[in-house]
Amino acid sequence: MLHSKKKGSPLTLNHLLFLLLIVLFFGIITVYNYSKTNRGSGQFNSQISTPTSQNDQDKLVEIQIGDRTVTAELANTDSLRQKGLSFRENLEADSGMLFIFEKPQTPFFWMKDMNFPLDIIWINENTIIDIDENVPFPEKNTPLNQLPKYTPKEQINYVLEINAGYTDKYGIEAGDVVIINF
Repeated sequence: MLHSKKKGSPLTLNHLLFLLLIVLFFGIITVYNYSKTNRGSGQFNSQISTPTSQNDQDKLVEIQIGDRTVTAELANTDSLRQKGLSFRENLEADSGMLFIFEKPQTPFFWMKDMNFPLDIIWINENTIIDIDENVPFPEKNTPLNQLPKYTPKEQINYVLEINAGYTDKYGIEAGDVVIINF
């Protein structure tokens, strides 16, 4: 009888190890899938919808600054942020592009491939931190290393690009409250 227990013990141990490996495998898959579906969720994602289709990427939001309302396209993915307003010929009145960053940061912007000047409004939470007014567009074929870089004075999580002169015309300045209607 003692002899049969010794034979049965390794088999039972092998079964336990096999079951443990299966549980571990499914646990890893579950954690991976959970983190994949919740990637980047943070303080601002409750307001931010990551595009899942072309229609979501073309979504417009209304942004209230004082008594002015700007209708803005969303730039909330890396590819949309990189492209921005490049290659366009103009921007309609009271319209712009809102760049969304999931975490506060100090990004730099440049006017690569732009065809018209802009005002760049740097926003943290719901307050304008800084404004770069009348940012000129570069001459065609300007080397990248000669393009000026624009950056906010402190960390931000939104950038609004609008037509040059808009902030001066409507008295928009640092410290103004911004309401973004997603």
